[in-house]
Amino acid sequence: MQKTPKLPYLLLPMNRLRQKFTRKTLLLFGSMLTLTLGASCQQISKVATVKQISADAATPTPSTTPETAPSTTPEAAPSSTPAAQVSPTATASPSQPTATPQATDKKKSQQPKPARSKPAVVSRSSGPIAQRANFNGAVLSEANLSGAILTGAKLSRANLYRINMRSANLSGANLSDSNARFANFQGASFRGANLTNLDLSRANLSGADLRGATLRQANLQRANLSGVNLSGANLTGADLSGANLTGIRFRGE
Repeated sequence: MQKTPKLPYLLLPMNRLRQKFTRKTLLLFGSMLTLTLGASCQQISKVATVKQISADAATPTPSTTPETAPSTTPEAAPSSTPAAQVSPTATASPSQPTATPQATDKKKSQQPKPARSKPAVVSRSSGPIAQRANFNGAVLSEANLSGAILTGAKLSRANLYRINMRSANLSGANLSDSNARFANFQGASFRGANLTNLDLSRANLSGADLRGATLRQANLQRANLSGVNLSGANLTGADLSGANLTGIRFRGE
């Protein structure tokens, strides 16, 4: 009779197969778990880094502007105040008298000033002074030159309309071919002046000194010549129509 195999001997290979299968499945399952866990960790780390970068970019950086603004103002303020505090201490110390602002001001005042060229009009104590000045063709209409000293000045072809030259000194001046209508020459001196072809119509020459003046072809229509001294004057061709000739002197000083 054949012997039937016992059950334990039959189950041994099955148990071994089960053990091998379970080991392989466990290894595969473990490797899969490690792979999935590693991938999930990498994704989580990437998401965290992206969130951190976006948060850093969104947040403003106020550290630059407020730090620079206060750093400049407090540094400029103390730099100016100690400079102001040092100057009185320097003045108090007798060893350094040159550092005082008063000493520096004295030095500046003692330094020689550069010479400036003086204009033709120097002063106005008695009137502007412009001796032998050249005003040929100048426009001096309605100017105020009362008391001016213009001895030997050149005023040919000048516009002297309504000019005020009361008590001016025009001795030896050249006013030929000029326009002096309605001008005020009251008490002015024209001794030896050249007034050829000068338009003095309606001008005020009362009390003027015209001794030795040349008034050839001068226009004196309706001019005020009261009290004028015309001794030695040349009136050849002058027009005196309508002029006020009261008190005119032709001779004597």
